[in-house]
Amino acid sequence: MPKPAENEISLDEGPQDDEQSKPETSAKKSRKRKQSKPSDGLTAFQRAKKQYEKIQDERREEAKKRRIENEKRENERLDAMSFRRRKDQAIKSRTKKGQPNLNAVMGCIVEKLMKEKEKKN
Repeated sequence: MPKPAENEISLDEGPQDDEQSKPETSAKKSRKRKQSKPSDGLTAFQRAKKQYEKIQDERREEAKKRRIENEKRENERLDAMSFRRRKDQAIKSRTKKGQPNLNAVMGCIVEKLMKEKEKKN
């Protein structure tokens, strides 16, 4: 089929857009992206180091909390053991005639009630 003149419109071809008449090479050009530096002005290594230090600080804080909690739990355990020892000793204590020493037993009961009262507060 012969090529129509520029001012003639051919019926078998659709309307020509200005975009279609442009050469496709401009659309296919690969553009290099500019590497935008972050606003903080740090290099990738510095950002990674900063993030690493932040993670390490968090881990240290968690370890410190665990250590404090373990110490607290250990102290509570030792207090409970010493109370049990005193209570057992008070229950085992006897008078000269072999009767249980009720004064010591009452002292342990009062101490127990005081601890329970402190825990509620």
